[in-house]
Amino acid sequence: MATIKHLNEILPIHGNSRSGILPLVLMSAVTLRGLAGDLCVTVDGIDSARGGEVGIALFASGAGFPRDASKATKTWHKAEASSLTHCLKGLAAGTYAIAVSQDFNGNRLTDTTVFGIPKEPWGVSNNIRPKLRAPRFSECSFTITNSAPQTLTVHIKI
Repeated sequence: MATIKHLNEILPIHGNSRSGILPLVLMSAVTLRGLAGDLCVTVDGIDSARGGEVGIALFASGAGFPRDASKATKTWHKAEASSLTHCLKGLAAGTYAIAVSQDFNGNRLTDTTVFGIPKEPWGVSNNIRPKLRAPRFSECSFTITNSAPQTLTVHIKI
């Protein structure tokens, strides 16, 4: 196994044996961080007159999608305008789906009728809106790669 001193002899890095490898280690850490992908989600259709909050949930698998946000990474924003944009930085490459809802009454849930029909605006990535069932992860999923940042727009409505 190579030691720091040995690596400094092999690599053309200037400085003493302790400080010569440090720039290489720091550059590696920055490079590894750069391998993650970024995603910016724009939500439109927000009813700013009714206010409340808009919740954005990022699901890394079908577990809980779209209703159980405890299985997701989530963020909340005040519903102050008809649209908003939220960026997620450093996502690992993989398949994801987004679920969004506007919470009018502050319970941070998408309230539904007794039949399970949402009473508050909602939407999902790929803007899938089945008539008689909840959207499926496979219909709403998208892939994050280690390339340029991605953007998507989710339209919410009741």
